[in-house]
Amino acid sequence: MEQKLEHARAYEARDAIEWTVAIDTVEGALHRALDEKPHSAYFVDREGIVAGRLLWANDLAALSEGLDDLAAGRTLEIRERESKVVPMVRGMGKMHDVLSLAGPQALKDVRREAPPIWLLAWMAGRFRPLSPLGRGVAALGTVAGGLVVGGWVASRLLRNGLTGRS
Repeated sequence: MEQKLEHARAYEARDAIEWTVAIDTVEGALHRALDEKPHSAYFVDREGIVAGRLLWANDLAALSEGLDDLAAGRTLEIRERESKVVPMVRGMGKMHDVLSLAGPQALKDVRREAPPIWLLAWMAGRFRPLSPLGRGVAALGTVAGGLVVGGWVASRLLRNGLTGRS
C-alpha cells in the first residue's frame, strides 16, 4: 500500500493533478465495490456520491462531456460513442508505458498471466512516436502480418513436405 501511495504522489506531481486522487487497496476493494470492469471511469460529485460511470475511461470525448455535465450539475448518462475496439486498441498503445510506471513486477505479472496481451503492449511500445491509437494499430498490424506470413510459410512447408518437393 505504501508503494501505491508513492506512485499516486508521483502521478500527482508529474501530471500536476489538482484534484483528489483516490487510492484503492492492493486487492482493489473500491474498484470491485463499484464494478469489476477494468477500464471504467466513475464520476463522483461534490458530496462524494458516484454520479455516473463511463464504461471506457479512454473515450476522451465522453469523459470530457461527463465532467462538464457533472460540473454543471446536470444528470449524467453513460455515453458510448466509440466501439469497444477503438478504446481497447488505444489502451493497448499506452499499456506498456503504464505498466512500466507501475514497476517491473507489473510487467512480469502481465507477461506471465496474459502473454499475448503483454506481447501486443510491448510491440505497441516500440512504435512510441505514434499516438496511443496509432501504436495499438501498428502493433496489431505487425502481429497480424506476422501471423499471415507465418501461416503462409507453414503451409508451403507442409505442402512441400507432403508432396516430396523441396
